[in-house]
Amino acid sequence: MNEDESLLRFLEKFHGKRLLLDTNLLLPYFIGRFDRFYSQVPSPGSLQEEEFVLLARIIRHFEKAGRVLTTPHLLTEVSNISERLKQNQTAFLLFIRSMIRDLDERFDARRIGAARLAGQGCFSQFGLADTAIIDLAYNSIFILTNDQPMARYLQNEKKRRNVVYFGDLKKRCLHAYY
Repeated sequence: MNEDESLLRFLEKFHGKRLLLDTNLLLPYFIGRFDRFYSQVPSPGSLQEEEFVLLARIIRHFEKAGRVLTTPHLLTEVSNISERLKQNQTAFLLFIRSMIRDLDERFDARRIGAARLAGQGCFSQFGLADTAIIDLAYNSIFILTNDQPMARYLQNEKKRRNVVYFGDLKKRCLHAYY
C-alpha cells in the first residue's frame, strides 16, 4: 500500500468528523505555508518536508468540507509563539489572518471558558489550551496532536479513539521510523 492509499484509508475512519489541531501542529503548518510564500523564516517546532506535506494533505481533506476547528486558546498560543519570528512576526500574522478566518472557531464560555477549564482535574498537568482540547475530545471531533503525553492521556485514560498522535500517523503513512 502506498502513502496515498494508507492516508485515505486512515482518514475514512474520521469521515464526517471535524478536525481539531493542537498548537504544536497548527503553528508549524502556518509557518510552513508562510515559509513557502516568504523565504528565510526561522521555524520553531518546524516539521520535516514530508511531515509538512502529510499534515497539509490531512488539513486539506477536512478544509474541503469546512471542518477544521480551533479554539481561542489555541489561536492565542499560536500568536504568542509567533513572537519568536522576531522581524517576520508582523508579516507572519498578516499572512495567517485569512487562514484563521477560514477556521471554525469553537468558543462557548460555559464549555471552554478559562474559569471552567482551570477547575478541571487535568488543568495542572496540561495547561489551558490542552485542557480545552481534552474537554472537546468527544467523538464528533478528530483530534490530531504532536503532544504525545496528551494524546496518550486521551487514548488510554479517557478511551478516546478519535485522538491521534502525529508521530504514530507518520509511522503509518510515511513508512519511516522517527
